[in-house]
Amino acid sequence: MAAARKLRWRGLAGGEVNLRVRVTGETPEGLQHWFVRFAGQNSTALGTHLTTEAKAHRAAAAAGLAPTLVHVDEALGILVSDWWPGRPWRWRQARRGLETFAALAARLHAVPLPSGLPALHPKTATRQLLAELEPFPEHDTLQNAAHRAMLNALERATEPTTTSIGQVTSVDSGTASMSSPVLVHSDPHAGNILQAVDGSLRLVDFEYAGAGAPVHDLAVFATSHDLTGQQRQALLAAYAAAGGRTISHQELLLACGVADALWLAWTLRVHGAAWPQVPRARRVATRLAALS
Repeated sequence: MAAARKLRWRGLAGGEVNLRVRVTGETPEGLQHWFVRFAGQNSTALGTHLTTEAKAHRAAAAAGLAPTLVHVDEALGILVSDWWPGRPWRWRQARRGLETFAALAARLHAVPLPSGLPALHPKTATRQLLAELEPFPEHDTLQNAAHRAMLNALERATEPTTTSIGQVTSVDSGTASMSSPVLVHSDPHAGNILQAVDGSLRLVDFEYAGAGAPVHDLAVFATSHDLTGQQRQALLAAYAAAGGRTISHQELLLACGVADALWLAWTLRVHGAAWPQVPRARRVATRLAALS
């Protein structure tokens, strides 16, 4: 990019915290395109770190599952990757693409873990976000109800197996077996899945990636797209058929409660008192209340 001439910048949609742009410039090799993301002020407070993200992103890119990462500046909060000519999935497309996503997730979870990738604790992250929230006014019954629902969901999410969410303590290096922590994207919703004309897929935005239980990625996908019970069962079957480990529906349900609680806690942290105006927030709060 430093050698490019006549740089052109175009803002991109998506990202509630970060600034995302597409940069185009003329280089000796011809016209080049890059994706550039500038971290928002609250990024670190929300649990993101560029060093960790870069490790996860590079590991996924080496396996052909993410665009090539070309530059990271932790101090300035800048991440640059090659522009990949794909379009983000849409919400309905994600609901129709359960088998496709399951295969993508299985491939990601088979990627060797980068050295020093931190352990992922969704329940702990949720509690930390809740602890950082401002005290809820007594009259704000909707917000108080959402808070209680999140805490109840976390209490219900007991570890059903030895590899469940919150059980991972540390990962240093090496590959992960199916019973060990894996490389988890942690935010695989439709907007973070790009598809090219030839059907190939790439994952982007590894901000919340870490070493964790594979069920967390499936739970985030299921809750992000409001999958029905039948669709969740189909997702689990497709994931196992693609080489992922066998996960019970009960384990996925518990993980979905944690994923919903984590997302709603993040939303309250970002949007404050305006959180009920976020289109998805009321659906998630209602789902958590029913789970409780």
